[in-house]
Amino acid sequence: MQTPISTPSTPANSSSAAAIATEAYYQWLQAGKPEGRDQDFWLKAEARMRNGGSTAKVTEKKTAAMSGSATGKTTAKR
Repeated sequence: MQTPISTPSTPANSSSAAAIATEAYYQWLQAGKPEGRDQDFWLKAEARMRNGGSTAKVTEKKTAAMSGSATGKTTAKR
């Protein structure tokens, strides 16, 4: 029995598909939510994930930092 081969458009498992989807989503957000470019973002996310990078990690940190300041919370000790 042969093992299925993973191609760039078909991830080997659902966890990698979820990671690619998350990466593509954050790239889409950063681009201003353009319509009709879902495949572009998916392919770019696949390439970025294969190379070990992730926009999602950076964006999550920025979002967390912004949400802390938006709620009036500060990290400075008095």
